Amino acid sequence: MATIKSLLDHVCAGGVLNIGDLAQVTRTTRRNVVRWRYRGATVRRDVEERLLELRAVVDLARQAMPDRQARIWLRSPQPDLDGQRPLDLVSEGTAYLVIDALTAIVEATTD
Repeated sequence: MATIKSLLDHVCAGGVLNIGDLAQVTRTTRRNVVRWRYRGATVRRDVEERLLELRAVVDLARQAMPDRQARIWLRSPQPDLDGQRPLDLVSEGTAYLVIDALTAIVEATTD
């Protein structure tokens, strides 16, 4: 089973996300994220669920595009998401919308 530290390391690998992004998505402070990532502090169940959703989003984004492009895509308003930013949607608990959009991109690139 993955630890929160390894989960956070995974989503930050390649510079796709940073501590500020994680704080935004989990609706907490950068200080809390640092405690989770570097000191092994525990997280609430809802935060853990949000981080697991975020991992799914980041993994799909990495399938669809290079890390640098994924970083920009996650932070930018997307027409396929009614002009919303993917990270904002994950933060709001609607990661499934982002996953659907990324799945469409992955499928389009593999055809």
